[in-house]
Amino acid sequence: IGPRIDEVLLITELRTVAADGLWLSGASDRDVVGVHFTFAPDVEGVNRVLPAIEDIVLSLGGRPHWGKHFLATAERLAPLYPRLSEWVDLVERHDPSGTFRNRFLEERVFGV
Repeated sequence: IGPRIDEVLLITELRTVAADGLWLSGASDRDVVGVHFTFAPDVEGVNRVLPAIEDIVLSLGGRPHWGKHFLATAERLAPLYPRLSEWVDLVERHDPSGTFRNRFLEERVFGV
């Protein structure tokens, strides 16, 4: 998929990240190597290549950065975060009316 990525990629960074105990962290309970992509301002082009990137990275247990653009939905992300269901229960208990939810959370976390 290299040539497809090259069309929209500006920079790739590799970072090592120490394990932490945060439920929704990319490094929750494990040391990780982060692969960060900085893309050109071409949303359509990026969205064309992201599924191919995500198919590879998610199948290896990679977790997307919550502050970066990604397309994976809750169904694909849930298995990657062992404590996600606990977090969802906590949110539902403290925000039963969904006041602090948005479309991103609905699609990527709650699976609605």
